[in-house]
Amino acid sequence: MKLLRQYISEICGLASADVDDAMATAQLAHLGQTRRSGEPYIEHPMAVAKIIEKYYPEDQTLCAIALLHDTLEDAIDLGNVESADDLSSMIAASFGDPESGREALRVVRQLTHEKSVPYEEYILSLLGDAAPLKVKLADMLHNLMSSPSPRQIKKYGDAVLSLQAASGGIPQGISPGHWRAILDVVDDSQNESLLRSVIKGLMKENFEPDMLHSRRVNDVTDAVVDRLGKTGLFDRGVPVSLINRIEKHADEILKHAYETHHYIANAGEDGFGES
Repeated sequence: MKLLRQYISEICGLASADVDDAMATAQLAHLGQTRRSGEPYIEHPMAVAKIIEKYYPEDQTLCAIALLHDTLEDAIDLGNVESADDLSSMIAASFGDPESGREALRVVRQLTHEKSVPYEEYILSLLGDAAPLKVKLADMLHNLMSSPSPRQIKKYGDAVLSLQAASGGIPQGISPGHWRAILDVVDDSQNESLLRSVIKGLMKENFEPDMLHSRRVNDVTDAVVDRLGKTGLFDRGVPVSLINRIEKHADEILKHAYETHHYIANAGEDGFGES
């Protein structure tokens, strides 16, 4: 129990009864829920809370609220709480100060996305309300750092661009460091998604026989870079992190292409594919 309390306190800095109680409420709300990766869902709100603590260390109440940010969206459907009223009471009661409890409930309600509302419209509605926007951006940041799907990459990327356009830069109340982190991870995720698409296309093509037999990794790297260049990705310069990933995957791409070419070339001779 002592180690557990120490771990919980590290999420939001100093130990506090509010953080302990918010964590208990979040654990109940997400009981039995898992992420796409298979890990317990509670790991996500904990990670979001740690992002809030990193960029807004002076606001421990907001860090505790971040632990609860998905509770209203998930707990009822999971059957972990009987009604929204019961859960609302639990959220507010997680804070010793009644005013903090009311603020926590307000923020969590603001963060609960009505599916009938387009995502960008929902995100833009948070402008001018710093507390829920901080948590939402922390939520997006963690999701983009957790093997996002192409759909998530586009959804979050479009939302961030809309926020930037509507704000003329950094949204009011958002830490410059937090904003830079979200912009960087959006760019990185979009680049990675494009890289995967190009690699997938190249793997379906036949490389030149001399490239296959010499296993020239540099040639494959050049082929990937050339294809990416045609997308306009490098118009503002070549992202170093992307080139590093291309080089990392080049040998894997070449091996796959070689094995595919070898299989096709020797299918008749080796008897592959015959009934």
